[in-house]
Amino acid sequence: MDTVFNELKDITNKLAFFTIALQPAGKTLKDGRNAHITLKPDIWWLKFIEERFNIISLNKSPNRLKVLVRKK
Repeated sequence: MDTVFNELKDITNKLAFFTIALQPAGKTLKDGRNAHITLKPDIWWLKFIEERFNIISLNKSPNRLKVLVRKK
């Protein structure tokens, strides 16, 4: 995740929008793992995102986190 979000940080000009699943997917990978490999609580995700971006707005439901961010 570090590599992916660092790349996103590098290519973001101004704003980015992230939708992050907070529950397991209904599908599994061929090796049996859930398709949502990085399931973490919303607090973990917010801290992870804030290390790279400024959060402008946030919408949280039990299943999903929607975050609008600005490049630092």
